[in-house]
Amino acid sequence: MRLINTNTLKLEEFHGTIPEYAILSHTWTSEEVSFEAFTTNPTGTGQGYNKIAAACGRARSQGLGYCWVDTCCIAKSSSAELSEAINSMFAWYKQAKVCFVYLADFNWPSKTSFSWNELVAHLEKCRWFTRGWCLQELIAPKKLIFFDVKWWDVGHKDTLGYAISKITGVPGPVLQDSNGLSACSVAERMSWASNRQTTRVEDVAYSLLGLFDVAMPMLYGEGEKAFMRLQEEIIKRSNDLSIFAWEPDDQQENAYVDMFAPSPRYFASCRNARNAVVALSTSQFTLTNSGVHFTDPDLVTTRPSDGTTTTSPAYRLLLGCYQKSEQMYLDLNKVGPGVFVRRVLPAATVTRSLWTAEQNISIIPKITPEIRQRLEKSTLCIKIQQDTTVNLSHWMIRGVEPRQAWDELQWRILFGGANGSASYLKISPNPSSGQSADVFIAVLRLFEIGSSDPPKLDVCLVHPDNWAIFDLPGRALRTTTILAAAQQVGNEDGLPGCLELDLSKYKITAKTEVKPYNGKPVNWVSFDWKRR
Repeated sequence: MRLINTNTLKLEEFHGTIPEYAILSHTWTSEEVSFEAFTTNPTGTGQGYNKIAAACGRARSQGLGYCWVDTCCIAKSSSAELSEAINSMFAWYKQAKVCFVYLADFNWPSKTSFSWNELVAHLEKCRWFTRGWCLQELIAPKKLIFFDVKWWDVGHKDTLGYAISKITGVPGPVLQDSNGLSACSVAERMSWASNRQTTRVEDVAYSLLGLFDVAMPMLYGEGEKAFMRLQEEIIKRSNDLSIFAWEPDDQQENAYVDMFAPSPRYFASCRNARNAVVALSTSQFTLTNSGVHFTDPDLVTTRPSDGTTTTSPAYRLLLGCYQKSEQMYLDLNKVGPGVFVRRVLPAATVTRSLWTAEQNISIIPKITPEIRQRLEKSTLCIKIQQDTTVNLSHWMIRGVEPRQAWDELQWRILFGGANGSASYLKISPNPSSGQSADVFIAVLRLFEIGSSDPPKLDVCLVHPDNWAIFDLPGRALRTTTILAAAQQVGNEDGLPGCLELDLSKYKITAKTEVKPYNGKPVNWVSFDWKRR
């Protein structure tokens, strides 16, 4: 770490033990003094030199022999040194004996008395409160003093705390002690940076490293990817789901949405996002090559209370945090076996929420044009016809394999892209019919995937006498197992397309047809029951 000797105005380098020092926080102008220029001539003229000299003078007046200024204490021509400095910046400000904030656009009122509101009005117009790097420089130091353009003392962070908190959104306890950061949700911390700007787009992310206690290499030129990398580093260290609580710009109903925010400005509405005092979520999540993977997620299904079809039922991922006593969540649609996508759904008053049986899910992290097109055109599902006047009064689904393929809200089976993908339903009459012992299996398979839209469908109804073939507890049946079992009750060509089945008191007929669903042609299956 390089420090300026406040007596000689020469740079000195320290390793290991660092002497007590003051540190400067300011906004840059065109006249800043670089490391190379200061090394050559530490006593030049101009605004940049004057600012350094004034900061050193203030440090001397407080008995400090050293001062750190970012413009001239870092050799920015060295990418390794710059990366080390940026990753160390929060710690350097925190370890400083005192931080001087120089407000170049704040002129102390000339009158001897002024109101508190006038002071706040003057302060909140200062450019310093809009710059990205200045956020951590505000929070990290224990002692911080504001100075106006003439280097007159405006006030200390502790005495101006209420005004600063009002301007920045940073809570008073965090301003008093940066160790309080850990008590704030990720979303709340992001909200403090939502209205701040940086000259380089990458610095939007780099300036927040200290607030989340993470480190990462600097890659200037990567653009907005830097903020994505920051979020990836945060979730490696924290299971705080509020990182997903940002609000997208595109509020068009049913729009697909990325899981990660493009920048902090999307967290502007999360200033009051608070994590639950007692963690409600025991789920774990990681970013994998298949998406954001959750184990034991707090996932519920919701149904609207308006009794209409204008608001569809939805999957809702609870985030374990609250905004003004309202639980924060993400609305999801199921789009594949165990695969979900975040969507913007219309607000609705929920009449009831039911916990799902989903144990492992993946949410698509980024909606690229290719993924959006696939989601909008996919017909890889089988819709199970619900007939409230006939079918639901007679039969019910007892089980589905593979379990992750079943979309309980839309009553459909979802498939991957492999030809011959198969699933089965375990179906029985409703207990009210008195025939609950009558169970049969409907084996469903899609083929000619990619060459037919929708793919071709095979259906095979299996008699309960052959149920033992499918009764394999403790494991989910793979497609090969399902098909092998179906072949034992069918013919050598695979699924025999058996659409009728005689039970003890019922004759079951499966009917298939292609009908539109969400604007796409989809295979539908219905079951007709007739008493014998």
